[in-house]
Amino acid sequence: MSKKRLLEMTALALAMLSAGSAAGDGGKVWSQYDADQDGYLSPDEFAEMRSRQPPRPEYEPIWQFERVDRNHDGRIDQGEMVGALQEQAKVKRRLQ
Repeated sequence: MSKKRLLEMTALALAMLSAGSAAGDGGKVWSQYDADQDGYLSPDEFAEMRSRQPPRPEYEPIWQFERVDRNHDGRIDQGEMVGALQEQAKVKRRLQ
């Protein structure tokens, strides 16, 4: 992962954590993906976010919508996104 991409992912995680609740102020980074501004990522919004990311086969299993959506409510909240980012960080550490 490039330093730029790592910084972007870190910024996303920090923005989500600082937003507080899923319906909070939505931080700038989260808001750019949350098109309808409901505080969640729909399958389409998530797919759009994914399309902006470079392909990384080693992380692909982590970033399946059904896996990120841990409570299976059909949308991704900020906590679920942070969980996926943490899981990716664990995989990255194992690969180094």
